[in-house]
Amino acid sequence: MQKYIGIGFIILCLAVLAGIVGILGYQFSLSKEKVDISPAKANINDSNKTTHE
Repeated sequence: MQKYIGIGFIILCLAVLAGIVGILGYQFSLSKEKVDISPAKANINDSNKTTHE
């Protein structure tokens, strides 16, 4: 019985670790996407300003 509890605990720890890594990776991809989008908006605004001038 102790063997199965030990295996279950290891699986639980690995699942929690995988979840934390997944959440951190998702947050990193979101922050990277915001950085990529911001220059694009700035470039669009610059081109619109030159068009109106």
